[in-house]
Amino acid sequence: MSNLTLQDDWEIAVALNPRPLVIPIQKDAVTFDVLGDHFEDVGLGYHNGFYDFLRSRTGAVIGTRFLPCADAEVALKAVAESEGISRAKDGKLPLLLIFWGPHRDFDPEAPCDQSFGNNYIYRSKQSGKLAIGFSIDVLTPEERVSVKQMAIT
Repeated sequence: MSNLTLQDDWEIAVALNPRPLVIPIQKDAVTFDVLGDHFEDVGLGYHNGFYDFLRSRTGAVIGTRFLPCADAEVALKAVAESEGISRAKDGKLPLLLIFWGPHRDFDPEAPCDQSFGNNYIYRSKQSGKLAIGFSIDVLTPEERVSVKQMAIT
């Protein structure tokens, strides 16, 4: 994947490590390999909640805010808060804030993508790690470039 560009026919998976990893994958992928791990869809389908891309006050994409459906929340229950992952609430609904780098200062109001779909939940059989897929269709070409700079290639 070293010559990969994040185009509309690609999306990203974010491995839920203490420092989350952004991985470019093909759209609608049910499996992918990265750094010796083979990730597979856990079987919840591709609509597992709503998500927004978190943007800094300067507009750079720095992560995702994921509002999982009930089944997805159960699958993600074991994900611990860490340097790059925070749990929050939207009213009574649970959220996962997933930061892709050291920056955590985001503008909660801008923009509100409210994407739904293409967010498979994956598990690695080797390590047991979890990952979530996110479509990048709503991102501008400039935002895709900034995401590609954070991605493992």
